[in-house]
Amino acid sequence: PYYLGGNNVYMLIHNEFHPEKFKSNPLYPQYSSCSSTNVCQPYTTVTAAFSVDKGKTYAQTDPVTPVAVMPNFTTFNPSDQAMGYGGHSNIITRVEGGTTFYYSIVHIVKDPSTSGQGLCVIRTPSPLVETSVWLGYSGSAGGVPQFTADLSGADSCTPLPQPQIATMHDSLTYNSSFGKFMLVGAHGQSVDIGNGEQLMTGFYYSLSDDLVNWSDPVLIAFAKMPWTSSSAPGVELQVGSTTVLYPSLIDHDSSDDTGNFSVADNDNVYLYYSKQPTAGVVTSVLVRREITFK
Repeated sequence: PYYLGGNNVYMLIHNEFHPEKFKSNPLYPQYSSCSSTNVCQPYTTVTAAFSVDKGKTYAQTDPVTPVAVMPNFTTFNPSDQAMGYGGHSNIITRVEGGTTFYYSIVHIVKDPSTSGQGLCVIRTPSPLVETSVWLGYSGSAGGVPQFTADLSGADSCTPLPQPQIATMHDSLTYNSSFGKFMLVGAHGQSVDIGNGEQLMTGFYYSLSDDLVNWSDPVLIAFAKMPWTSSSAPGVELQVGSTTVLYPSLIDHDSSDDTGNFSVADNDNVYLYYSKQPTAGVVTSVLVRREITFK
């Protein structure tokens, strides 16, 4: 959620449509083949909601105002890979040419292949209201990032040119010590540990001057992700079979005077994350750890 002052809060929402839930509905015959052995891929979108009571309750426009919807998505191929615009970061602001823009980073999956996945930067100008129209990154012209992709279903966002950060979309802040934007997310990369390469999963961070061009990921801490079958070596954030997700970086002494903690420095900041059992229980535990960047 993004606090706008007074009683007003704006929030982006991750939505999932699961075709298998409609396989017996005669109104949707195209989903009749979905089953436990023929899993039809979920379709994900991003919408928005607005609160006028400081986040106690939220409401959406009727009809719902889309933030990011994949264009012409009508085919559900057998796959367990969600397709569309999915997980997203928090919202931060950036002033450009005298105009304040609100930014977020969204995970995009155009097809289940690795090359069909990536991150999409979206933005909308101030003021932030229930019906704000977000535009997606559409490439650069003369080295200047362009935001012209209509994400309401007409165009598809251009994924960022760094595939090495394709899954990192959880926490977005401006780091005043580095003088750069910082993206924190769950990630895994192959590392040579002396006897061959091994996938090292955990929480990583990446830095950027313009929210489009990002550095290679830097490890914060090893951790087991839900999609990995074995525990990561080294220092871990979980115990036993527990996995972790959804990292968020918060500086309790943030210089951000809007109340959104969108600015952090390198000293005594907190990494919040969710600790989850691997099976059987859907509840999770919120954990925090104090960390320092060097």
